[in-house]
Amino acid sequence: LPSEVCVADFVTSGHVSAEEWFLPIGIGDKTLSPVGLLLREGEHALVTGPARSGKSTALATLAAVARNAASQVRISAILPRTSPLAESSDIDSVIELEAVPDLAEVDGPHLLLVDDAELIEDALLGRLIRERRPGIRVIAAGSAVALRSLYGHWTQDVRRSRAGCALRPNVVADGDLWQTSLPRRGSEPFPAGRGYLLCDGEVELVQLGRH
Repeated sequence: LPSEVCVADFVTSGHVSAEEWFLPIGIGDKTLSPVGLLLREGEHALVTGPARSGKSTALATLAAVARNAASQVRISAILPRTSPLAESSDIDSVIELEAVPDLAEVDGPHLLLVDDAELIEDALLGRLIRERRPGIRVIAAGSAVALRSLYGHWTQDVRRSRAGCALRPNVVADGDLWQTSLPRRGSEPFPAGRGYLLCDGEVELVQLGRH
């Protein structure tokens, strides 16, 4: 895998339809071609990793891909603390938690990005996910260590889709978040933006794209 991948190399590979969304996120090591999240109705995704592993960059990439795939997609973000997502031109609005119930009334496709998910203790997000509203996809990013210790947290509803990306993972423990096992690699380090993509029951090493 290359150590750096440009979003422009795969941004046109995404698609958004009523049945499913395919949001490429980087280049996979099996075929060195674009790979990403395949989210059907009622499915969501989780991105995990330690600080400076590329979680916020991953969310920004997904926003850019969704915007390119369908201009009518509304993209919102919840940012409990300072995040690079606040500067993304692909995001329509940064919302407060109080506005979450209103998302259920939005017509058309809607992507909700949540950064630093472990800092948010809010049942409204869990309710939104469990209602399986058509057109809404939630992608949350957070610390794997913190999320593993939060019982009854709304991200458990996100994890049930078993889709996402584990950046700079603890290969022994992090797979538990998706009820799967991560491959054991040798001593080769994970550079920023590298991790395992989990989608449709498959696990693949991936290098995320960035602008």
